[in-house]
Amino acid sequence: MFASFSNSSRKIRVGYHWKNTNGRADGITRYVDNITQSDNNSNVEFVNCSNSKLFSIPFVGRFFFILNLLLGSNIRKKEIDVYWGVAHKLPFLRVKNVSYVVTIHDLVWKVCPQTMPLMRRLTERFFFPIAIRNGDLIITVSQSTANDIVKHFPFCANKIKAIPLASAIGKNNKSKERQIDNTQYVIFVGTIEPRKNIKNMLRAYTALPKSLKQKYKFILVGNIGWGNIELDKLLVEFNLTSFVEWRPFVNDQELSALYQNAYCLLFPSFYEGFGLPIVEAQSFGVPAITSNISSMPEVVGEGGLLIDPCSIESIKNALEQLLSDTGLRDSLSQKAMINAQRFSWGKTVNTTYDVFSESINIRGR
Repeated sequence: MFASFSNSSRKIRVGYHWKNTNGRADGITRYVDNITQSDNNSNVEFVNCSNSKLFSIPFVGRFFFILNLLLGSNIRKKEIDVYWGVAHKLPFLRVKNVSYVVTIHDLVWKVCPQTMPLMRRLTERFFFPIAIRNGDLIITVSQSTANDIVKHFPFCANKIKAIPLASAIGKNNKSKERQIDNTQYVIFVGTIEPRKNIKNMLRAYTALPKSLKQKYKFILVGNIGWGNIELDKLLVEFNLTSFVEWRPFVNDQELSALYQNAYCLLFPSFYEGFGLPIVEAQSFGVPAITSNISSMPEVVGEGGLLIDPCSIESIKNALEQLLSDTGLRDSLSQKAMINAQRFSWGKTVNTTYDVFSESINIRGR
C-alpha cells in the first residue's frame, strides 16, 4: 500500500508545468484539471510552475530545452516537495530533496511511430528516456501502456504504477437544451488523424448494406489533427455525404447528448494509451466496437465487440452484426454500464496522490 497523506503534518506541495496553448480542453488538459482541481486534495497543494511572465512567451513555452533552464529555479523558489511531469517530460537536472513523478499516456512514438508527426516523434524519442530515468515513480494510464514501457525499457519495471483514467462527461452533464432527433446513429469521437484509422472506418461503414446506412447515420466528432486527412473529400469519394455528419467542435453538454442518444461507438484505433471515448460512451450504456490491440481490450471489458483495425472486413462485420441485432446491443449496453463503473476520477485522484506520497518516501524524506 502507498503511504497515506493523512499521516503528513502539512500539505505536500506538488509542482507541475502545463499550459494549454490551444484554448480547448484536450485530453491532457482534462487529465491535469481533474487531478489538480479535485475536492479530494485537502492534503496536497498544487503549484503550477508555469505561472511566470517568462513562461508565457511563445518561444519559451514551446521549447522544453529552454524550460529546463527555468524549471529548476522555479521549483526551488516555490519550495516544491514533488515535481510532477504531467505528460512524458521531466527536467534534465534534478533539484536536491525534490521527488520526481512522470505520467506516461502512451508510447505512440515507439509502438506506432508512423502515425505521429516527425518532429513530435523525434522530441518524444529524445525526452522520454530522460523522463523515465529521472522519475522516482512512473504513472501510466493503463496496464497496456505499462507493459509497453517494460518491454522497451525493462530497467524501470519496478517504478511503474498503472492508474486508469475515467469519464468526465457524466450523466449530470446531459444537455437539457439540445436534443438529438429520432434518427439512430453510430458515433466516433476523436481527433481526425491517421492513428484513429479514419479511412478504414469509413470504408467499413461504406460497405454496409444501404438499408443499414439509411437507418443508422454516422456522426464523427473531432477536429482535424495532423496527417492531412481531408474528411470532406473522403465523404464525397466514398459517397457518404448523405449518411455521415461531421462535427469538429462540440462542448461537453453537446457531447453528452450525442453519447446519450448513440446506438454504438465505433473506435477502431491503431493504438491507444487508454481510449477515453470508450469509457465515456459506456457510462451512457453505449457499447463500443473497438480494436483488439493495445489498451482497448483492457478498457472495453465485456461492454463491446473487438475487431482487427487493419481489416475493413472485420470492422464491417462487427458493425453489421451489432446494427442488425438489437438484442445483442441491449445485452452489451448493460455490460457497458457495469464496466464503466470500474473507472472513476475519485479513484484515479486518490491513487495518484498516493504515488506522490510514496515518491517522497523513496527519496528518504
